[in-house]
Formats: sequence, structure tokens, C-alpha cells
Amino acid sequence: MRNLIFILILSTLSISCKDKKIKKDKGSIDIVATIYRNASKTLEDNRTLIVSKLNYKNDTIIELIPDVDFPEQINNVYFIVDSMFTDIGDIASARKINLKNLTGKLNSSVKEKQAGAMFSDLEHTNWDYINKLTDTVLFKKTYMRFQIISPENYTRFYLYKTDTILPYQIYPKSAEKFNSRIERIDTYDKVNDIFISMQLMPKNEWDSEAQQIFDYNNFISKK
Repeated sequence: MRNLIFILILSTLSISCKDKKIKKDKGSIDIVATIYRNASKTLEDNRTLIVSKLNYKNDTIIELIPDVDFPEQINNVYFIVDSMFTDIGDIASARKINLKNLTGKLNSSVKEKQAGAMFSDLEHTNWDYINKLTDTVLFKKTYMRFQIISPENYTRFYLYKTDTILPYQIYPKSAEKFNSRIERIDTYDKVNDIFISMQLMPKNEWDSEAQQIFDYNNFISKK
């Protein structure tokens, strides 16, 4: 199950290198995946996982990795600046770390991360076979929809037209073609009868755990 999620996120998440428009300086992004097994027979065999909780302040990101079975528990905390990161341990350890002392010591690329939001430079390669669907409204937001169908699977994309740039995007190179942000991808694996819905959920505020880390570092910076 965990490997399935990692493969999905690895193939879809990447740091955005798009030119600046309106860049948010604070907020968070939840990456949530819902998996339906035996999807053609029932929708009851499903599980929703919080893959990552990304909290950002300008170019500094605190990534919280929830436990798969107990999402209220944070297993790991990653400190990310631009394209580099380091593991700063559990919440108890992360609350006491001076992030400023770590900034110049980050020596691992985010592409090497093995948990949470995975990074890649992949661009979706099947846009030539795209089929545009009618727009739809979800959570009071209007989305453009596109679908790509192959013998093995079909994938449906939900794109939100916006000038706001977030630190992370799904298929950023592909989304540039539509001047939009991909916020949801639904994929049905016909061979294994598995349906996966992955959502990128932007929020204006930090998670409480990240708030404590940012507040502590703001406090010690003023001492």
C-alpha cells in the first residue's frame, strides 16, 4: 500500500520552477490520496491516506509526514529549502531545532526523499491523446477537466486556473500549457481494478505542529 502511494506521488509531484506571478508567502498544502480496491465491484473497499502536510514560509518548508495508520501522529519532519532537504526527526526534536543553523548544511536533494511528497521533473507524456471534458465545480471552485484513456487505464485531471504560485505543483510543466494548477488526479487501473484519487489541498494557515516550529525559530531569531 505504501509503495503504491509513493509511486503515484513520485510520478506526479514536482517543485514548481514557473516564473513568478503572485507567490504566496505563507500557507500549507495537504496531499491526500484515496484508494479504492475492486473499484468496478464496490466503493466500500477504500482507504484515505494523508501522504504529506507541507507548511511553507516563503522558500522555507516544514514537511510533516503522518503515520499511515494513525494520521494524527507525525512520524517524521523534513526541513526543505529550495530543492534541498534534511530530516529533523520527530515533532519533539523538530520543536527544538534552530533552522537557521541548518540552512547552509542541507546536502540532500528533494529528489532523493523516500517518504512524503516526492519530487521529480516528469512531464505528462500523453497530452496528445487528451479529451477535454466539461468544466465542473468542486468545493466552490471551478475546474477544467481533461481525460486520457489507454487500454490499461484512464486518468482524469482537474485544473484550477489561477495566477497564484505555490511552492509545489502537480505536473508543473504540463500545467504551464494551460496556465493552471492541477489540484486533483483520478486514475483507474483497469488491469488491477484499483481507483486512486489524489488531491492537492492548499490552505491559508499552517498546521499546529509546523506553527510551533516556525514560532520557536522566530523567537530565537529575536533573542
